[in-house]
Amino acid sequence: QIGWGAWFAEKLFQKLTETHRERPIQVVVAMPLHSKRLAARGFNQSHEIAKGLADKLAASCLTSACERRYHLTPQVELNGTERRNLPVDLFECHADLQGQHVLLVDDVMTTGTSLNRLALAVRRQGASRVTGCVVASVQHESFL
Repeated sequence: QIGWGAWFAEKLFQKLTETHRERPIQVVVAMPLHSKRLAARGFNQSHEIAKGLADKLAASCLTSACERRYHLTPQVELNGTERRNLPVDLFECHADLQGQHVLLVDDVMTTGTSLNRLALAVRRQGASRVTGCVVASVQHESFL
């Protein structure tokens, strides 16, 4: 439901204003989908949330600053070990983020590997601080 993006943005904005008062967020980047996945789905749910958050934060929303380099099996079909083994260079960023505080936005986080890989890519572009923000965090693995 594409319309939920604004609602989630509002809720995340409320939480971010409680926790990030000391250093404002300057750039918002949504978790990129591979172009094939985006074409099949028709929209990027994380981007819909990121647009609303950027407006509320008075930050830039860089919609095409980063891209997913590989078309892999959808993560919903992967187990935790397979997710943690995603390529280190999964994302590539093209924007100059020198000295910027960048907020990464995703809808659901399971292992955190995708956010970590995206954070590495924005750090390579000079971001001085990277914060991750997700709507939901899922723990579904057994440690028995």
